[in-house]
Amino acid sequence: MIVAIYPFFSFVNGFVTSRLYRLWNGTNWLVCGLVASTALPYFLIVSLLVIDLCEYYETSAVSFLPVSDLFLVFAFWLAFNVPITLAGAVYGFS
Repeated sequence: MIVAIYPFFSFVNGFVTSRLYRLWNGTNWLVCGLVASTALPYFLIVSLLVIDLCEYYETSAVSFLPVSDLFLVFAFWLAFNVPITLAGAVYGFS
């Protein structure tokens, strides 16, 4: 379910951001799309890293890799979120 909803909201993120940017007389759609595709995911990735490191510190599990989830989220963001957000930004500017 999340796999279907996440890309949809990435498109909505790019679309709404570009419409608001255009409303305030912005002209550079590429910068707007890149900021829209990086601001929220970076916040979520850093939050996940902090939570994983706190869990690692509390459990002290030797076999637990605290950054494995981070790499998975980063790869998913890079492969899906950035292009779909940029597509929403292009559609919002046109």
